[in-house]
Amino acid sequence: MITGPDRSPYANGCFFFDINLPSTYPRVAPKVQFLTTGGGRIRFNPNLGTWQRPGWISGESISLQVLISIQSLILISNPYFNEPGFDTSRGTVRGNACSQRYNANIRQHTIDAAIKSHLSSNLKNNNVYPEFEGGMVKH
Repeated sequence: MITGPDRSPYANGCFFFDINLPSTYPRVAPKVQFLTTGGGRIRFNPNLGTWQRPGWISGESISLQVLISIQSLILISNPYFNEPGFDTSRGTVRGNACSQRYNANIRQHTIDAAIKSHLSSNLKNNNVYPEFEGGMVKH
């Protein structure tokens, strides 16, 4: 579970990832699947599942770097500019307006899928991630 950072449209959300460490780890990168998708209906960031840059370096990288990368490169304050080609509008009136609308949409998805759905599941004693229940309640 990674919580969304303050001052971002992901703030206070509890986002879940399934991390599989293969038998060849740490020579081979862990496999990460994003689970907080509202049943596959919600796209929280264009970079989820599309990383094309140099990533895992055998013998040097650790799984903590994967988690830090998710929080610092994906769960960010202005995800609109992660969309392909949209970074060129950063700092413009149009780009800022589009980013604000995008953030409002992501914020609503965060409330629905990463906050309310977890609270509702907890109240019904039907928590999909019971091992994280204490952390979600404290958060």
